[in-house]
Amino acid sequence: MMKGYDEFTYDPGLYKIVHCKVCGDECKFRGTRYGPRSFAGTMAGKASDFDFFECLNKKEGWHKQALALIQSIQKTPSAKLAKIMEEELKEVLDKRTITKEDGY
Repeated sequence: MMKGYDEFTYDPGLYKIVHCKVCGDECKFRGTRYGPRSFAGTMAGKASDFDFFECLNKKEGWHKQALALIQSIQKTPSAKLAKIMEEELKEVLDKRTITKEDGY
């Protein structure tokens, strides 16, 4: 799970529907909360009201693998490796199953 990919915080009432940036499913609204939105906010002692959304799939192995692939695609300097990982990402998301047994 990673904030910005499958967990989101927004100003209260700004969005009614939010979609996961990993799998595209609609995220679950978990309510309006009060507190810091980030580690930096915690360190600075800043808190505010915010709406919290999260993807219900984020604990699934295939979702964790898909997130890892997305992050690897973004980080790799190789276009060829990115293309291979994009093909695997598509397979993981289409079948909603992991393609590598590695603790996902």
